[in-house]
Amino acid sequence: MTETMVSPPTRVVIVGGGVVGSEVARRVGRFDRPVDVTLIETDGVQAYPSLLAEVASGVVEPSHAAVPLRSVLPRARVLGGVVTGRDATARTVRVRDSEGIEIDIPYDHLVVAPGSIADLAPIPGLEERAAGLRTITEALDLRERVLERTQFAEVTSDPARRARAATFVVVGAGRSGVQAIAAMSDLALEACDQRPGFAPDELRFVLVEATAQILPEAGTSMRHAAVRELESRRVEVRVETLVSSVDDQAIRLSDGTDLAADTVVWCAGSRPSIVLEALDLPLTEDGTVEVQATLEVRGHEGTWAAGDCAAVLDPATGRRLPRGEASAWREARTLAANIERTMGGDDPCEFRYRPKVELITIGRFSAVGEAAGVRLRGFPAWALQAVLHVSRVPTVARKARVVVDWLTSLSLPREVMSLGSDRDPHRPWRHAEGVSGVDGGGKEPGARQTPKEHRA
Repeated sequence: MTETMVSPPTRVVIVGGGVVGSEVARRVGRFDRPVDVTLIETDGVQAYPSLLAEVASGVVEPSHAAVPLRSVLPRARVLGGVVTGRDATARTVRVRDSEGIEIDIPYDHLVVAPGSIADLAPIPGLEERAAGLRTITEALDLRERVLERTQFAEVTSDPARRARAATFVVVGAGRSGVQAIAAMSDLALEACDQRPGFAPDELRFVLVEATAQILPEAGTSMRHAAVRELESRRVEVRVETLVSSVDDQAIRLSDGTDLAADTVVWCAGSRPSIVLEALDLPLTEDGTVEVQATLEVRGHEGTWAAGDCAAVLDPATGRRLPRGEASAWREARTLAANIERTMGGDDPCEFRYRPKVELITIGRFSAVGEAAGVRLRGFPAWALQAVLHVSRVPTVARKARVVVDWLTSLSLPREVMSLGSDRDPHRPWRHAEGVSGVDGGGKEPGARQTPKEHRA
C-alpha cells in the first residue's frame, strides 16, 4: 500500500488590512490548493475610504463604513500587532503584539500593503490646529466640529468670533479634500436650516490647493465639472496657493490673505507607512516600494507590494499610476492571481489599469465623472458610484446596511445634532467637583482638545 504525500500549505503573510490586504486575503483564501493566510493589522478593522466623507456628513453610520476583518476573512488568521522587522534569508516577519511580545512568522509569499499615513507639512501651528479625514474617528470628529462651530456661531454676539466659527478651510484639492469640503458644506448648510439665528450667507467654505488645478489625477472635463459642483455649494476654490501658518485667529496664505477660521482640515499630503522602514525593501525617492509590472518587489522573489505604499507603473507608458481606492482593488486582484500562478509554476502577469469609469462623490447624493465616455453629473453619477461602492462591501448584510442608510437619508429629513466631541472620560467628574467652571476647561465650545486625535 502506497502512502499519499500531502504537500504542506503555502504560507502567505499579508502586512496591512486595508483595501489591498483584505482583498488579497479573501481571494487567496479561496484557492483550490492548500494555503495558510496570516494578515497583520494593528486594530483588526478595515475602513472604507470612499465612505468617510459620507460618515462626516451624517449620511452613513460609522459602523457601516468599517468591518472587523476577522468576521469577513474566516479563512485567514488576523493577527493584531506591528511589524518590526524581516529576515529575508529565513523568510520570516517579526511582529510585536499589544503587550510587547515579539514573534517571528514564516512565509512563502509576503504581501506588503500597509497603505499610507498623513504627511503634515512643517507649517507653524498646523499640527496643533488641523483636523484630518483618513479614519472613522476623524470623520466623526469633523462632523462634530462642524456642528459645534455652527452652534457657537448662532449664539455668540461677537461678530469676529462668529465669522471665524462660520469659516471652514480644507487644504489639498485631491479626492479626499474635494469630498471633505463638500461634506462640510452640506452639513453646515443643513444645520443652518435648523438654526433660525444663523443665516446660510454667513457660512464660508474655502478649498486651498498648491498646484494649478484641483483633482490632478482626473481628466480636464471632470475637473471642470467638479469646480462647478463645488461653486454651487458656495465653495471658494483657491489654486496655486500655499498655507504659511495657522493659529487661533487665522490661516495665513502665501498670497498674503488671512482667513479668519476656526476649522482647517489637512488633506494635502500623505506618505507611505513607516512600517516599510522595518522591511528592508528597495524604495523610491518618495519612500514607496519599487515593484515590477507584476507587482513583485524588485529583487525579492515571493515578496509583493501594492496600494499606496507601492510605486506601481503603467507598463504602456512607464508612468506612475495614480493612487486611489479604485486602482487598489484592481491591484489586489492581479496580485492574488499572480500568487496563484506562481504556486502553479506559471509566470505572473503584468498589472494593467484602464479605468472605464471615473467618478468622484461631491456632497450628498451628487457626483461628477465619466462612464464609458459618457459624462455624468449629479444624482445619476452618484447612483453609479454607489453601485460600485456597495459591490466592494463584503457580505449581504453589510451591503444592505449601507443601502438603508442612503435610502433613509434620501427619504426622511435628518436630525442635525451635535453630541459633543470631548474624549476625556474624567471631565464630567472634574466639572462636577468644580475643577473646570467653563466648558472645555476654558476653551470655546468645540475648540480642539488634543492635536494627536487627528493624525492618521
